[in-house]
Amino acid sequence: MIQHSYQSILTALSKAKVRYLVAGGIAMNLHGFSRATFDLDLIIFLKKENILKFTKVMTKLGYCP
Repeated sequence: MIQHSYQSILTALSKAKVRYLVAGGIAMNLHGFSRATFDLDLIIFLKKENILKFTKVMTKLGYCP
C-alpha cells in the first residue's frame, strides 16, 4: 500500500503547478472543523494540460490513474 502524507501530495502538485482544490473532510479540517477522515478529496481543473500534469505527479508518487 502506498502511503504519502497529505502535505507531500499537495506539495508535489503545487510544485508542478497543477490547479486543484482540496475538498471533503480535509478541507473541513483546514477550515477549523474537526472531522475524522483518511482520504484526500481533490478537485482538479479539467483542462488537458492540467490533467496531464496531475497524472504525471500522481504516477511519480506511485498512484495509478
